[in-house]
Amino acid sequence: MIQAFRIPLLFFTLAYACGAHAQNVSLQFIHGSADPAVEKVDIWMDSVQIIDDLSFRSASGLSTFPSSGPLQLYVTDSSGIDTLLVYTDSLLGTGNHVLTLCGLVDSLAGYSHFEELQLTRLETDLTSAQSTGNTDLIFVQGATDLENTTVSEIREELGELLNGLSFGQYSSRIELYTSRFRFSTSASGKVISQVEADLIGAGLEDSVALVLISGFRSPENNLDGPALNLQLVQRNGSIVPLPVSTGHVQFIHNASDPNLSALDVFFKDERVLNDLSFRAASGYLSLPSGVSLPIAITRDSATGIQDPLISDSIFLDAEQSYVCVLTGLITPNLNPFEPFEMHLKPSRREALNPGQTDVLFHQGGQGLPSASIYESSILNTYLVKNLPFGAFTVYRSLPYSDFVIDLIDETDGSISSTYDLNLTQFNLQGEAITMVSSGWKDTNSAEELAPLGLWMARSFSGKLIELPLRVGVDETGKEQVKIFPNPATTTLHLRSPKSIGDVAIRGVSGQLVYEASFRSTFAHIDLSAFSSGIYLVELRDGSSLHRQHLVIQ
Repeated sequence: MIQAFRIPLLFFTLAYACGAHAQNVSLQFIHGSADPAVEKVDIWMDSVQIIDDLSFRSASGLSTFPSSGPLQLYVTDSSGIDTLLVYTDSLLGTGNHVLTLCGLVDSLAGYSHFEELQLTRLETDLTSAQSTGNTDLIFVQGATDLENTTVSEIREELGELLNGLSFGQYSSRIELYTSRFRFSTSASGKVISQVEADLIGAGLEDSVALVLISGFRSPENNLDGPALNLQLVQRNGSIVPLPVSTGHVQFIHNASDPNLSALDVFFKDERVLNDLSFRAASGYLSLPSGVSLPIAITRDSATGIQDPLISDSIFLDAEQSYVCVLTGLITPNLNPFEPFEMHLKPSRREALNPGQTDVLFHQGGQGLPSASIYESSILNTYLVKNLPFGAFTVYRSLPYSDFVIDLIDETDGSISSTYDLNLTQFNLQGEAITMVSSGWKDTNSAEELAPLGLWMARSFSGKLIELPLRVGVDETGKEQVKIFPNPATTTLHLRSPKSIGDVAIRGVSGQLVYEASFRSTFAHIDLSAFSSGIYLVELRDGSSLHRQHLVIQ
C-alpha cells in the first residue's frame, strides 16, 4: 500500500515563485483508476493545484503550464491533503504529453491482480490526424486484471488493430478513416467486450483521440468494481463513452408443465424478465454481443439464481435479433417427458418483403415427436415438414392473406386439428412472427394439461395469439372436402365436414387399387406401396360423391 503524506504547501508556493527560468509544458490528464479510494483526485504541479476533482473516466483538456526544471506532480485525494502519488519526469520532449492515472492503492484490499497506482506518460502530437479525413486513435490500457490486450475492428473487417498491450501501456498511433467501427477487446484469445465507436458522430474527422480501457474484466473478483469499458478521450477533455454492442432477444414461454406457470430470466445475477407467463412473449431485450452470456431461467418465486431450472450461456451477434423459446418439462411423472430447455434462433422483426408476412415455426407440442403443417386453401403445400420437437424451421414468407392450415402428427400421418391462419385479421402485413405448436396432444395423462394448439408471437411483449380451430366454408358457402397434398409422396390426407365414408382410388385405366371406409371427418392413407402416376380418388358418403385426380410422385 502507498502511504499517504501531507504536502508542505507553503514550501511549494515559495519554490514555485522563485522559478525564474520557467518553461512551458502541455499536459492532458486522464483518470483511469477503478479504485474507489481515488474516485476523485487533485493534481498539483510543484506548489500549484492544476487539476481539481478529476473523477474516474474523465479527463482534463490539453493545457499549457509553466514548469521549471524536471516535472514534479503530486496526486492527492480530493481534499488536497493526503498525497497518493508523487511523479517526477524530465520531459525531454517539447510536444504534448498525456498522463493517465491507473492502478490501485491498497494491495491488501482483495483485488484479483494488483498493479500499483501510477501515472503513465505518452508524448505525442494531439493537434490533428496525420492524414486529412482520418481519425488517429491511441489506446491506453488501464485495466489491472487484463493481460496482453488485443483490439480488433470487426464491423468494417479491418482486423487486428493492436496486440499484446499490457497494463499502463499506450499503443502506437492507429490511423483510421473516419467511420463507424466496432471494436472487439480480447485477452488470451477470449473476447471480453465489443463496443460501438462512431467516430463520425463524435466529430473526430481530422482529429486525434485516445481510447481509455478501464475498469475490471471480472468485477465480481475485484470488489464489484466497475466493469471493463472503453471511452474516447478528446484533446479538449471531452469523454465519449463507447456503448456496448448488443444483440436482441425475445423470450417465449412455451413449456407446457403445469408447475411452470411463470418464469424469470436472469442475465448474470440481474433479473431481466419477471413473471413471464405460459404462452406469453417478452419484448426484445438488448444484451451484450460478441461474448458468452450466462443466462439462468428460474421459477417466478425465485429470489435469485441460486437454484436455476436452466443455467446456460448464449452468444449473440451485434445488431442481430433472436427468439429464444422455452419448452419442455420439470415434472418427472409427466409422459412423454421432454427436458426443460431453451432454444435460440436468429429472428426478424419485419418481413423481408413489406407486402408479405414472414413466419418462423417452432415445434413444442408435447406428445408430438414430429409434426408437419399443410396449407390447404390457397397454396396447397407444406409450410412445415417433419419438424421434430424442439426444432425451428427457416422463415417462410407468406402472401398477405388468410389461410387454412392442418397440423399433422407425423408419427401416424393423422391430422391433429385444422386452423384458420388469418393474417389480415391481425394486420400482420410486413411483420415477422413466430408460430409455435403448444400444449399436449393427450390431456388425459395428468390434470391441468393445456390442450394442443397453434399460437403466434409478434415482435412485442404480450400473450401469444391462439389460432382458432377451423369452422369454414368455401366461397360459394358450401362446406369443403379436402384431399391433400397433391402431388403426394408418402401420405394422403382426407378431410370432410361430415363423415368421409367410402374411399376408392383407381388407376388411369379405371382399375381399383385401394378401397376403405372411414366414419370420421379426418383420415390419412399410406401411399408407400403406390407407384408414381396419376390416380382418381373417390369419396362416397350415401348419395354424396366427390372425385379428384391425384398425382403420386
